Amino acid sequence: MLPGKTEIASLLNQSKHTFQNFRDFEYSRPIAAVHNGIRLLLLRPGRFLDDIQIDLVDVCFDDQLSYEAFSYTWGDGKTKRPIRVNGSRLDVSANLEVALRHLRLLNATRVLWIDALCINQGDYEERSDQVKKMFQIYQRATNVIAWLGKESRGSGDSMALVTDFAMFLRGNGVVDLESAQNFHNRAKKSRKGPSGDLNSLGFPFKEKKRDWGSLWTLLRRAYWSRMWILQELAARGYWGSKDSMPCTLQCGSDTASMHDLQMIFDHFNIMWSWYSPSEVGDWRLQQPFKSFTRQGFMDPPGFTMCATLKLFHLDRTAGGSTLKRLLHLSHPLDASEDRDKMYALLGLVSQNHAISPDYTKSLSDILIDYVRNSVETDGSLNALFSNRLYPCESGLPTWTPEIRKKWHAPCQWEKHGIDTLFKASGNKKADVEFIPYQDLNQDSVILRAVWSLARLTMSSALAASMISYNVP
Repeated sequence: MLPGKTEIASLLNQSKHTFQNFRDFEYSRPIAAVHNGIRLLLLRPGRFLDDIQIDLVDVCFDDQLSYEAFSYTWGDGKTKRPIRVNGSRLDVSANLEVALRHLRLLNATRVLWIDALCINQGDYEERSDQVKKMFQIYQRATNVIAWLGKESRGSGDSMALVTDFAMFLRGNGVVDLESAQNFHNRAKKSRKGPSGDLNSLGFPFKEKKRDWGSLWTLLRRAYWSRMWILQELAARGYWGSKDSMPCTLQCGSDTASMHDLQMIFDHFNIMWSWYSPSEVGDWRLQQPFKSFTRQGFMDPPGFTMCATLKLFHLDRTAGGSTLKRLLHLSHPLDASEDRDKMYALLGLVSQNHAISPDYTKSLSDILIDYVRNSVETDGSLNALFSNRLYPCESGLPTWTPEIRKKWHAPCQWEKHGIDTLFKASGNKKADVEFIPYQDLNQDSVILRAVWSLARLTMSSALAASMISYNVP
């Protein structure tokens, strides 16, 4: 039984006075002093309300290491709480401090990797070096803990629902994407009207006992919108695949499997495809789609993350993802620092690229490097199609991608997309010169002049047969 809010607040206030006697923590040496080094965090055992005590140790990443990697959102950073690191005081975000309390074991030390503590964030050289290793750090961990935050009303039931639903699907032979589709094909034949949702599948749990609205709330938490989460979860593979590795969702003290959530996401997608437009919004529509449609037909961020992870998995199976493709897939995600909108993707890129994390560079320099590398590698100017939905931010070249704003548009880098529809230059490669500092010079041929613009009117049948691309 966890202590109540009043008791927690009282003891945390006492803890602040206790920590006033400790000197501030400083990293003793750069991790670069160790060959291929990383730091690991030893979380000492204790009761829930005991002061947090950890030790940081330098290790060689080449060695056989056993640790869990922690995935979470830093939060706004305004509220800080003290913990003890190597006998000294360090203030950390409130979200991290409460997570450490939930992660701590009663009688055993827990070995973790947590970016905010295992990387000296004030050392740009170390930070750049460690970011290069992050995909491997999460890939080689024995488990990744995806921290959704503290428990709230209905969150425990939502986590149990994820586990129970996935268990039901596995009990019906669902082990991968192919068997999931086969299961639903069989179930679809026995479906009886628009109200047959889970009943037609044989889902054994009474609808009234399941709070689907709380599940959508859980999937709207800030965790799902963080840029770095994509890399941290992608390192664990997709459910049913050969590279699938343990990944635990944790909300307060409740846990579920990330791969179970991915399984349910695919299940909902298949079931949603059963409905005709006339059935959507029908009063007979039952759960989970009744509550799903009430939120405005927009996928909650948790399902958007699942969709992005699935696309990355399919790309990887087909040969890998390019940086251009990943920039598009990740456009709904946030990062506390603009440079991380690019750096958080580098570990996912399958092909060699010239861009490397360097926190001494400005955002403008990073984006210029990206366009230069894309043009020189692909011999095309497709990289210029990535930011024309908004005016360019002050100080950035107009031909660099806009990564500071979220935007929603058709995918402009799908295979056989732009090159199939628009290829006036044939197979001729772009002849581009980059002029310091922010100019790009392209040799081109003027075909015709545009004298006037008019609105095009077409029949609905013709419009439906056309593929629309938004390329401002």
